[in-house]
Amino acid sequence: MVMKKIRSPEEVKAEILKFMKATKLDETPYVDMMTLIIKARGHLPGFNYLRVPDHEMPDTEGMYDPDEKLLKIPERVFRAMNRDNPRARFTIAHE
Repeated sequence: MVMKKIRSPEEVKAEILKFMKATKLDETPYVDMMTLIIKARGHLPGFNYLRVPDHEMPDTEGMYDPDEKLLKIPERVFRAMNRDNPRARFTIAHE
């Protein structure tokens, strides 16, 4: 098993800023989470997302698998994100 390097907060922030500039999301005061996900699919090799039935993630609001590069979003959170629910937006941004 290959151990992955743990990135520092500064390295993560630098990667996020690079992505935001590359996708021009840094030019907008408001980032729509669905737009962010779609742009991530186009700019981050291998990244994808999956809408998961609520019963498969009853106690989890979202999960990112770095090995699969897959963001799993329960249906209830996906719907809330698209209604601009602050908690759902934060969950997606956090993952």
